[in-house]
Order: sequence, then structure tokens, then C-alpha cells
Amino acid sequence: MHKTFESNIEFESSRMENKSRILILEDSAEDAELIEYVLKKSGLNFVSKKVTTKAEYIKQLSNFLPNIVLSDHSMPGFNSIEALEICKKEDITIPFILVTGTVSEEFAVDCLKRGADDYVLKNNLTRLPSAIISATKKTDAENERIIALEMLSRSEEHFRKLIENSSDIIAIINNNNSIAYVSPSVFRILGFTPEEFKNKKVTNFITVNNFSEAKSLVEQHKNKVLSSFEIKIKHKNGTWRLLECISHPETSNQNGQQILNIRDITERKLAEQELKAKNEELLKINQELDRFVYSASHDLKAPLKSLIGLIKIAQIEFEQNKLSSFKIYANLMEKSIMKLDDTIQKILVHSANSRSEVTMEEIDFHQIIHEILDKLFYMEGNVKIEKKVIIDQQVPFYSDKNRITVILNNLISNAIKYSNLNIEKPYFEIRISITKQTASMIFEDNGIGIETEYLDQIFNMFFRATEKSDGSGLGLYIVKEIVEKLSGTIKVLSKISEGTTFVIKLPNKLKS
Repeated sequence: MHKTFESNIEFESSRMENKSRILILEDSAEDAELIEYVLKKSGLNFVSKKVTTKAEYIKQLSNFLPNIVLSDHSMPGFNSIEALEICKKEDITIPFILVTGTVSEEFAVDCLKRGADDYVLKNNLTRLPSAIISATKKTDAENERIIALEMLSRSEEHFRKLIENSSDIIAIINNNNSIAYVSPSVFRILGFTPEEFKNKKVTNFITVNNFSEAKSLVEQHKNKVLSSFEIKIKHKNGTWRLLECISHPETSNQNGQQILNIRDITERKLAEQELKAKNEELLKINQELDRFVYSASHDLKAPLKSLIGLIKIAQIEFEQNKLSSFKIYANLMEKSIMKLDDTIQKILVHSANSRSEVTMEEIDFHQIIHEILDKLFYMEGNVKIEKKVIIDQQVPFYSDKNRITVILNNLISNAIKYSNLNIEKPYFEIRISITKQTASMIFEDNGIGIETEYLDQIFNMFFRATEKSDGSGLGLYIVKEIVEKLSGTIKVLSKISEGTTFVIKLPNKLKS
């Protein structure tokens, strides 16, 4: 511990005992007794220790722990200047008063310059008690000042370490919007050193609008309440980080500077957005599940009930030996079974799209479309429809073959199913253009079209836009789900009685 504090502690203890501890450095016993007499007569409560040699003086500085030294100037082999230097060397800050015979004014001034608190001539000892009181008060004040400064220094060092090791950024902004200070944590968060921010305008790092909004919010809450705002600031690597800034009216200093606590909330915001997306996805899944349970049970029950009814009718007519209608019943049963099968197949495709991973391979559109058209050859109305396929492909296209096949099969079969066979030339046309980046697919027909009011609903699960539809209502829903799974987009244009156009764009996962 600093000897200032040791002496101060001892002095405080002596004051509590109402006794001063006076070390008298004097080789004359008579003069020492006279000094003690004058002090006792003045009413000063003290204990004293007399020494005459340098060795005794040094020893009692440690053992007696005086809080006042009264020193004669000249003793055998030792003097007051040396005694004062010993105190300074040992870092002992207690009152040191020279009590001596007649000395020159120059010598007295030199002693005071060297650190003595006062000097009293032996022929005027009546001034000694007041000199001791005055020197004691002066030393107490100096010691308290030193203690306060050291405590302030420790406090400043403590807070400096807190700021420098804080995970948040502490910033001080001048009235002219320049940056007066920014803590070292700015390097970890934004990649800049504090020096790169020093005296730079805030608008060098964030947009003017963003800064104006933040400043306006601070002004609104000035001298009122805590204000918190978010700003986007560019990292040194070019990416943007989202920061939360907290300003409190009490953090404005005398120079009008604003002190901000700044926290990086980029990851937190991303997590919040991800959680929000997950919640929305879960809500969507729950809503679709509700619709699925209701619609699927209906679509599965309807053909089964129809099939059961047809079987019962067939049984009755068989018992009555009426066999002529069996072929009709068989055809109707087949349609019910096909409808049931279609619904089950759509459900399986939807499940597979939701659960299975995307696999990439080269897509041969010519082959896939040719195979689909072969399978749909016997579909009602197919032979009356003109079909045109245009494929502009300069580079290979890579995507998920099974999913691409489902998209093409659904849109081609819909074009046939909802064609207008009453017009002179029903047609549908497929135009596919492949680049290194995308595959653009356009499906155009002049079929019955879709009512404008239904266009924003046709991709919903189990939605049927026309009474002509006897399907499951899952086809276009599955198409959209697959397109999104492949990170693509789908749009639809349609006019009733004029036709429908679907535009799909999918990324090309061409191997580099």
C-alpha cells in the first residue's frame, strides 16, 4: 500500500484517540522538553518520541509511525535537509516542520521549496501549535486529494476496462454528427478499428435517411425517457449489420455529446425472421391439414359411395336377369375407381414433394413431354386438339426429373381436360427456353379459361374453379408447391372462354 495511505490510516486512528504522534528530531534535551512544554500548554493532545541520530530517526519512522515530524536543523552528523529527503524517499507524506535557531531567510525559503511545511524559530515557540494545526490540515487536505485522485483513477480504469472488454459498442457522437469515440469492440462487430471511425461523420457509415430517423427519435426523447432505435450499418467486408442503439437523456455530457450503447442484433433478427417464417409455415401446414382432412375424406368417400351404389344396382339387376346394363355399370365403376386412384396418386405426390430431397440430373424435355403425350393419348378430346412443342435449348438443364415430370403432366393434362372442343381449332402450345441461368416454360391454350375472380385461388389445396372439374383439386396446388421447392416462380393469365397461359421459371442447376 502507498505510504500516504498507511500514514493517513494511522493518523485517522490517532485522531480517533485524540492524540497526535509527534516525532521530535532534536539533539538538545532541554530544547526537546521546551517544545513538549509549549505543546502541552497549548492543549494539544499528543504523544511524542525523541530521536537524536539518523539511525534512530529512520527506525522510528517505521515503528512509531508519526503523523508529525518536528526537526532541528543541525545535529551531529545529520541535519533537517537529510531528514526531509528520507521522508520523501520513503514516500511518507506527513507534516514536516523545521524547529531551529536563527536561520537566514534564504535557507528557510529553500527548506519550504524542498517540501517542509513550515519553519518555527526556537525563540518564538508560541507559534508552533498553530503551525502544527495548519500543517496538519494542509496535509490532510492533500492526502484526501491524493486518495480521491487515486480512487478516480481506479474508477476510470475500471470503467475503461469494462468499456474495452464489453461485447457492445460504446460510442460518443458530437453535435456535428462526427464520431468522438468508439470502443474497441467495434472491430469485432464491424471490422473497423476505432481509429477508422474517429472524427468521421456518422453518415459515412449509414444512410442519411436512416441516421435522420434515428436522430429525430433521440431528439423526441431528449430529457425524457430512454430511446431505442435500429440502424443498418455496413461492415468493412461489405455486408450489412443491424444494430440496436440505446440512448438515455442522462448520457448526454456537458459538451452536448450523445453517448450510445450499440448492440449487434443481426443474428437475433435473422432468428426472429426464421421463427416467424416457421410459424407461418406451421400455420399454413395446419390450415392445409384441416382442408386436407375435410376434402380428402370427401373426395375419397364420393367415388367409393358411387362404386358401392353401382355394385348394389348391378347385383339387383343380375338377380332379375337384367344383364344389358352391365357394360354401362362397369364403365361407371371404372370411372369411380380412376377418380379414387387419381386422388390417392395426387396425395402421394404431394407427400413425396414435401418430404423428399431435391435431386439433380440432366432433363430431356423432349423425352418427358413425348412420354406424357403418349400416356394421355386416349384422354377424352385429345385427338381433336392441336399440340405444338417448341424447345429452344443451347445448354443442358439440370433439375429434379420427377418433379419436372409432375409439373408437365399436370399442366398438359389440364390443357386437354379443360379444352374447348366446340371451337374450330382447339390447341395448346408449350414453349421452353433454356439458358445457363433459367428454364422459362410457357403453357398456352385456347380452352374454357378461368374466371378472373378465381385466379388468386386456383393454387389452393382442393380448389376447383369450374363445375367441369371432377378431379381432386390438388393438381395446381402440387404444381405450385413443386415450383417453390425448386426455387422457381409461377404465374397465370386467363380469360373465360378465351384460354389460359401458365408461365414458370426455374433455376438451372447446371454443373460448373
